[in-house]
Amino acid sequence: MVPAGVYTDRLHDYLALDDNPGAVTHVERALAPLAAHYQLVVFDCPPGDRLLLDSALSAAHYVVAPTQSDDGSILGLERMARRLANTRARYNPALELLGVAVFNIAATDKRIVSEVREQLVEALGGYAPVFDSFIRNARKASRDMRSRGLLAYEYQEAADNAEPWYRSMKNPSELEGVTARLTYAANAAALASDYVALSAEILRRYQERLGTAQMMAIA
Repeated sequence: MVPAGVYTDRLHDYLALDDNPGAVTHVERALAPLAAHYQLVVFDCPPGDRLLLDSALSAAHYVVAPTQSDDGSILGLERMARRLANTRARYNPALELLGVAVFNIAATDKRIVSEVREQLVEALGGYAPVFDSFIRNARKASRDMRSRGLLAYEYQEAADNAEPWYRSMKNPSELEGVTARLTYAANAAALASDYVALSAEILRRYQERLGTAQMMAIA
């Protein structure tokens, strides 16, 4: 794993200085000699930096697009689909939207899950499937994971191994400070299972598309 940092910022500046319209392909050319050493290379690209996102899209084969259930997120997904089409036409004809992953939905509200999936399918015009697995709304767990730098399964392990707050108190007078103690979200295990299920579904879809692409190449 190569985390983003100051060199990522420098990469943006370097690409921005290049007046060549094909500057976004620099990343693809730099990574191409390394690709054979890995089974899978994953870019995590926040959509805010257009130049770096275009560079990643130019180097990628498949894209997984995350979205939420609100109208603004769905409109953003439509814009992303247009962006993918533009990148495919200009730089990367092999680029494909592997699927859409839905985040931040109440796990108990099956009706909303169904409605969101229908909205996404309509918005994309059947351009890409919506994954059956989704990530539930877990505000506390998400906040804790981000602040402590933990992945979902790491957060679950920490929650499973944590000592109950009432055992960690030395005396009853500490009860006043209980609210300040670090507690873990009750749905830590369920959230981790969501990520496991979604990851497995993405990898299955990836293997299916990879197999199809190889068969088409042979044909």
